Amino acid sequence: MLRIFATKPDHPMADLKEARKILEEIPAGDPQRALTWDELAAKFREGASGTLSATATEKAIATIGALDELPDVRQLTALLAGA
Repeated sequence: MLRIFATKPDHPMADLKEARKILEEIPAGDPQRALTWDELAAKFREGASGTLSATATEKAIATIGALDELPDVRQLTALLAGA
């Protein structure tokens, strides 16, 4: 029988019938270990580096951060289009 439990949020343990334990770190970005806002922003910067200017990238990050307050999503799409 396999039991899964976590001693720490990012270190699940598997307790096997034979009393062996397996330790496996969950990678960042896994559904069980979501990226932080700063990690997401860094990943966005890396992906946008060849497409958007640094200014447009930072504006897009700020706009995405306030997405629920954005009156019109076209503001974001304009930034992402490089307009």
